[in-house]
This record gives sequence, C-alpha cells and structure tokens, in this order.
Amino acid sequence: MEPIIDTHLHMWDLNRFTLPEIESYDRLKRNFLLDDVFNAIGDLNVEKIVYMEVNLIEEQKYSEAQYIIETCEREDNPFCAAVIGGSPLSWSFRDYASLFRHEKRIKGVRHVLHPPERKRATCLESEFVDNVRFLGEIGLRFCICIRPSELSDAVKLADLCPETSFILDHCGNAVPAIVNGQDAGEFGSGIFAHGRDQWLRDIEELAKRNNIVCKISGLLFKTPPDSVTPEFLSPAINHCLNTFGPDRVMFGSNWPVCTLSATYEKWVSVLREVVRDRSDEDNMKLFYRNAARIYGL
Repeated sequence: MEPIIDTHLHMWDLNRFTLPEIESYDRLKRNFLLDDVFNAIGDLNVEKIVYMEVNLIEEQKYSEAQYIIETCEREDNPFCAAVIGGSPLSWSFRDYASLFRHEKRIKGVRHVLHPPERKRATCLESEFVDNVRFLGEIGLRFCICIRPSELSDAVKLADLCPETSFILDHCGNAVPAIVNGQDAGEFGSGIFAHGRDQWLRDIEELAKRNNIVCKISGLLFKTPPDSVTPEFLSPAINHCLNTFGPDRVMFGSNWPVCTLSATYEKWVSVLREVVRDRSDEDNMKLFYRNAARIYGL
C-alpha cells in the first residue's frame, strides 16, 4: 500500500491538558494517546504524522509544544513534526514564537478563528497581521482555520502577508451538503454556515495566492455518518483539488475528531475512491510527497 503522511492528527491527555472545544462531544471526552493512534491507523502505511495543536487554554500552549517535541524525538511512533497553538493577538506572541524558530520539529502556528466568541475579521486586526508577518520572517507557517463564510478575510490576510506561507485547514471548513446544493440540516446554521457560490468563489480566490496550500481534511466533522461516501464528499474535495492543483494539496485525517462520523480507515478509503481516476503521481503528491516537501520533513 502507498505510504501516507498525515498532516493533521490530534492527540490529547486529559490528565495533563484542558480542551474546552470537546465539552460538547461526549465521544471525544477521553484520552487519545499513542496506542489509540496506532489502533486507528492500523495497516494503512502511515509513515509520518504532523501533529496539530488542539486549541488548549492559553496557559497550556507552551507545555503542549514541549510535549509534542518530546514525542517527535522518540523512535517508537510516526510523529515527526508539529503545528503548535499560539495567539497572534497576545502581547507575548513574538517572544513565544521565537522560542521555536530553530526547533526543527515545529513547522508552524495555528490560532483557531471559528469559535463563536471570536469576532469577525479578527485575523485582519493590525497586531494580528503584523505577528503573522513575523512568522514568515522566522520561517514558520500559519494555519488558517476560519469560519467558511469568512474565507474572504483569509484572502486579505494572505495578501497582507505575502512572505508568510499559509496552510488552509479542512477545505476551508466547507459543509459538504451546502456544496452539493442539499439541505445541510444542523450544519446549515451556526458557525459553519456558508453560501455555496461564496465558498466556491473564495476557494478559487485563495488558490490564486501562491503562498497558500490546502489540506484535504475536516469534511467529516460536518457530515452525517451515513453520508460519508465518495458521492457526497467528492464535490467539495474535487473543487479544492482542481483549484489548488496537484502540487498544493495535502492529506489530513483530523483524527480523532473524524471519528464522530467515520473511522480513520473509512476516510482514507473514501478519499482514495474520490481520487482514483487521477494520476498515480498526483495521488502520491496528495498523500505523501507534497507534505514532505512543504513541511521539509
């Protein structure tokens, strides 16, 4: 089986860390540790994993970074790099980010922008923009995880920070049913609500910026379990693949969050079915080569 680099996998120990975002999801309110990761990936030939921060409370973000660096340095697991959490609106952000400028395991920073308490256009505040520019200066990437209705703000941010490399999480947080022109049910309102044409257009605009790549991930979180099929997910996936092109897309599992709708294995199986008519070279780029190149693994 072809090798995989997973660019978006979480792991957490609730005895050590506090995760406010999982409070609404009983199935996620437990530890997800290395043994659980191994059980999830099974025989899928996941050679490398890039850890994704889990939006911890502010005072635990540095400890999380140290925890995952230590994990990456061990030889008993596939974790090889990480994107850490950090707030570009924090007064100490530059000092914090600078701690990792020479840490080879740390590839970028993420600040989740979609929680209800985050006001619109947060990422366009002058201090936020200046600090994201600073990430580019010290060789770190910024992960964009934003409400899909606000993707035009991400376009503006990328234009304001041309020397910073950006990674768009979760296909821009698209709701597959909306992209399909179907009733989105509970996902049709709230933080992930968006317009179909608006999302299509904004993804196209983002793809025009050469400093942005797109993660094919996160779609299951907005998909009912019985809709995790190639037919249901292919419109959103293919729009991202076609607009960003074969050299600027990467696979991500969003495990264990994806398990709210499907197993790790099923997500890989569905995605492979969606892309089966694409070239072997393009699929190797999606599942492996692009991540190795973009993250310098």
